[in-house]
Amino acid sequence: MTATPLFGKPKPPPPVSIHRPADEERQLSEWLRRAQNEVFTVTVLVTPRLAGALLARNADNRPLIWNAPNRSVSAYAAAMSRGEWALNGETIIVSSSGALNDGQHRLNAVIEAEVSVQMQITFGVDRNTRHTVDQGVARTPGHILSMAGEANANRLATALQFLWAHYNANTLNARPSTDQLLETLLLHGAIRDCVAATGHLAGEYRVSHGYLAASHYLCRKHDAFAADQWLSALTTGLNIQNVNSPVARLRKMFGEHSAKRQRKTPIEQSALYIKGFNLFIRGRTGAFSWRGNGPSPEAFPVAGA
Repeated sequence: MTATPLFGKPKPPPPVSIHRPADEERQLSEWLRRAQNEVFTVTVLVTPRLAGALLARNADNRPLIWNAPNRSVSAYAAAMSRGEWALNGETIIVSSSGALNDGQHRLNAVIEAEVSVQMQITFGVDRNTRHTVDQGVARTPGHILSMAGEANANRLATALQFLWAHYNANTLNARPSTDQLLETLLLHGAIRDCVAATGHLAGEYRVSHGYLAASHYLCRKHDAFAADQWLSALTTGLNIQNVNSPVARLRKMFGEHSAKRQRKTPIEQSALYIKGFNLFIRGRTGAFSWRGNGPSPEAFPVAGA
């Protein structure tokens, strides 16, 4: 399933498609000559060869970020390989002197992914304007969801990131692309209700609202009625008749976290929530814990297992 665009995709201008290496070199030389006298933008199918030619003019740039969740060579290359790359108005920038002012990560990603993608290239700007590029605040996943009209956008984004990693990645610390985030929302739309339902508990104990919502969602996937009972008991603390019950024990652990006596990471909070739920639905009592690191780490728990 492909994520639905937030605002619809405007029809881009047709790209300049260059089929032979000699034609690429000739066209780039023509653009560079023109750039000495004017500023202009072209839409072009950037091949690995053309990307390499532009990068050959990449002097005195900042160090490359090869591996990071966003705005890195690997993140861009992965998006290109998945077919998620689209024109968005952000151009590769080449100065009037022919030097590359901005775009080294995107161009390196074309080479890394070994694909050709449409890009817009602006030629002819002053070389000394490099320091003014990329100064804006980057849009976070929460910003993207808020722009799409979603409530509790930041918490929803965190929950979706966790769900995406849970179902698709080798590590729960992995982060999805924007398209993957939106696709996850399409597949797991009920996470919205879980974000709303877990707000009071997350606020009372100062635990991660997004991770708590995702944990509750996973429990509801196994047994919605029991999961709602579990959340209600944790939230209200009513009718706790046994201090060894999973409700009492998790409330105590969350209380120690809130009081900063024994802090838990968001992943630990999520794992304990699910482990407690598993004991709750079986009517069991007793201590429980989760060890995600160390010499013998535990696998992340499965709701209902």
